[in-house]
Amino acid sequence: MFLSFLLISTAIADDTFTFLSEGQPAPFEGTLFNPSATAELLVTAEEFEAQCILETEYQLDIQGTEYKLHLDNLTASHDAAIASQQQTIITQQTKIDELQTIIKSNSGQSKWFWFVGGAVLGGAIYYGIDQAIGSAP
Repeated sequence: MFLSFLLISTAIADDTFTFLSEGQPAPFEGTLFNPSATAELLVTAEEFEAQCILETEYQLDIQGTEYKLHLDNLTASHDAAIASQQQTIITQQTKIDELQTIIKSNSGQSKWFWFVGGAVLGGAIYYGIDQAIGSAP
């Protein structure tokens, strides 16, 4: 295999070849191939180039598909996280609204209850202190 690459690179690098008849001297120094071997050398280089291009495209397609799958998985994970966060926000907002409603419904009665209760208790304490100080000799 290595030898064929060496021969291909040599044949392609010079780009000089000629056809000789039997017994005819060669016009330059080199290696002699018969016509079928020469054709095979020329076609082999093109064949290797085509195989290389096909393999490169195949590997790039595999990487592109894996990248798209990874990107789709990340996008789906991101979308699920956003949906989960939005659901949490909606749930928390609902709880806040319910608690505010409870506070508003109880705050009107509680204010007056605490005000009246505080006033009565304050008056009772004042009366008790007044009686205790007034009855002491």
